Order: sequence, then C-alpha cells, then structure tokens
Amino acid sequence: MSHKLTEEEKEKQRQADIERLRLQTLENNKSFDPRLIRRPSVQLYSPTSTPGLVTSAAKETEEFPLSETGHAVENALVPHSSVEKPSELVRSEERPPTPAERIKPPSSIEESTAEKMLKLKRAADATKNNVRVTEQVFSCVTDYAIIRGIDKVNVVTYLLYAHLPKKGQSSKSTPEYLIKEPPEGPRNRDLTYFEDPGLTERLSWVSSTYGLPRVDIIENIILNNLPIVEKKYPPKRRRKRRRTPRVLRGGGFLS
Repeated sequence: MSHKLTEEEKEKQRQADIERLRLQTLENNKSFDPRLIRRPSVQLYSPTSTPGLVTSAAKETEEFPLSETGHAVENALVPHSSVEKPSELVRSEERPPTPAERIKPPSSIEESTAEKMLKLKRAADATKNNVRVTEQVFSCVTDYAIIRGIDKVNVVTYLLYAHLPKKGQSSKSTPEYLIKEPPEGPRNRDLTYFEDPGLTERLSWVSSTYGLPRVDIIENIILNNLPIVEKKYPPKRRRKRRRTPRVLRGGGFLS
C-alpha cells in the first residue's frame, strides 16, 4: 500500500518541481536570468496601468526576498517594455482648418469684378454721358479705379449695367438701397459713363417708378457696391490749350 502524501509534502514537492523547471530554463536560455536584467533608471508605464499602481508594484519587487543562489524568486516582476502614451486627440475647435474649409478672401471676388470692368467693351450704339455727383461718390470711384488700374468710365458703366433693375421687374426684387436718398452734399464732381438705349430705358423706368432723380439712383449704386474711402480726391485739372500765335505779313505776331 502506497504512502499517502500530506499537504506539506505535496507543497514541498511542487516547489521542488518549480525550481527544477526554472533551473532548466536558465540553462537552456541565459536571457531569462534575472541578474542580466538591469534596473531601469526611468519609471516605465504600461498602457493599461496607472502611475500609482506601477509605483506600488515596483516597491513590492524591491522588497521581495531572494533565494540563497541570488536568483529572484518565482513570479518576480519584470518592467514592461517602453510604450509611448497615445497623444491626446485635438479638439475640433483647436484643429487647424484644411485648405478646403478656409473661406476665400473677399479680394478674390473683387478681383473677378475688376477683371470684368477691365474687359468691358463699349456698345456700338452707346454714347458718353456725364453726371454730377458728390465728392464722396467721386472719391470712391477714383480710389477703386486707381488701385486696380481701371478707367473710371468702365467702373461706373459696369456698376450701372450690373445692378440697375430691368424694366418691369418686380418691386420685391428691387434692392432697398437703390431707392433711398443718398447722403447730402454739394454735387460738384463729374463722372462719365457709357449709356446705350437699353440702359436709358432702365434708368427712366426706375426713376419714374420710384420718383427718384437719375443721379440719386447712380450714387446709390456706387456707394453700395464700392468700398467707402476717407481720402478725398480732387477733380483732374484740364490743361489749357496753348494758342499758336499767328504770323502777320509785316513780320509781327497776333496773340
């Protein structure tokens, strides 16, 4: 009849088997030797652990007793491999906008309008007309024309054709700014524009429908579609024609 092992004997036998397997592993692969593992100088964290738990675990490792052979006992903690902490997600309000999300600057719209003004051609049946406007209106047109290198005649003509309602258009679609009274001031500046029969008809229809003079309509279109400037531009001085003196038969000159 075989001897029945007690619990104490079973535990001793299990510890002996574990020690035998450990020594066998060390003989087969020296890299598992705990003495070859250098103690890291920097605290390393596991991706799923917290700093508090790792610190307590490290203290337990330092206080763990060693065997008589100097090897670390079974289940000794080995530092985890270095893993970078995932960078925090950038909040949507802090994320820089992509090129497609960026709003186009208003200058691109102005440039397209300036190109149309520059390429504007005079109609065959158009005539050149003058209108007396205030200094503010004259300065707005002059400043816009100088900066973009466009003739003032083209600026005024394009604005009238682009923003003047057509005859019979519904009053609901007429802009409010078009039929209001423009700012008061002496109208002592001249602006020139090209006017064909179609534009004449449109100006006459708006003027008779809303009871406004043509000059008020033109000034409202300019003030509401060009940048307002503080600078005042004086009118261009006309050069006086020099009269060539006539030579008399007697050798004198007639002034």
